[in-house]
Amino acid sequence: DNLRNINAAKEVGIISIHFQSPDQLRNELKEKKIID
Repeated sequence: DNLRNINAAKEVGIISIHFQSPDQLRNELKEKKIID
C-alpha cells in the first residue's frame, strides 16, 4: 500500500507493512513474529 495509508493504519493500531520487495516483506514478517 502507499505510505499515507500505512501511516494512518499505524496511528489506529493496525500492523502495517509497506511492501517494497519480497525480501523486505519476509524480514518484516519475521520481525513481527508472523512467520519463522
